[in-house]
Amino acid sequence: MNGYLNAMRRYFEFGGRSSRYEFWFFVLFVTIAGIVASFIDGLLYGAEQESIGILSPIVSLVHLIPGIAVSVRRLHDIDRTGWWILLPLVALVVMSVLLGVVALTAEDPVAGLMGLGMSMMIVGLVYLAVLIVLIVFYCTRGTPGPNRFGPEPVV
Repeated sequence: MNGYLNAMRRYFEFGGRSSRYEFWFFVLFVTIAGIVASFIDGLLYGAEQESIGILSPIVSLVHLIPGIAVSVRRLHDIDRTGWWILLPLVALVVMSVLLGVVALTAEDPVAGLMGLGMSMMIVGLVYLAVLIVLIVFYCTRGTPGPNRFGPEPVV
């Protein structure tokens, strides 16, 4: 519980370092909170809803900034820049542009659809590879002692 509370106390703090414990406890707590919020939304708004409930988006919005901040600090703990968290976004943008090019330049609609399907598979694989890289980073032991981002985090 301390990991989650510490991450929430440091809501807008993108500098410094966060331990694996703090990061993964935050992820666990937010995941459980999201599941509970979705369950409550299902009870309040029914399972066959056309629009999502109100509680799930609130839980997501409340944890968006602290989630980004704790992710950046976790990367700092392994002596990596926090800009690495943009890697999935960059991968999606680049691949979306490639998909657009494939879709717009196809002379034959059937061939265009085939190319688009193959491109979507490539997009999925690249995105998965990027996520795996980030998960490995988040699981990596932090740099012992101080590094360029500050002193070693206290667990």
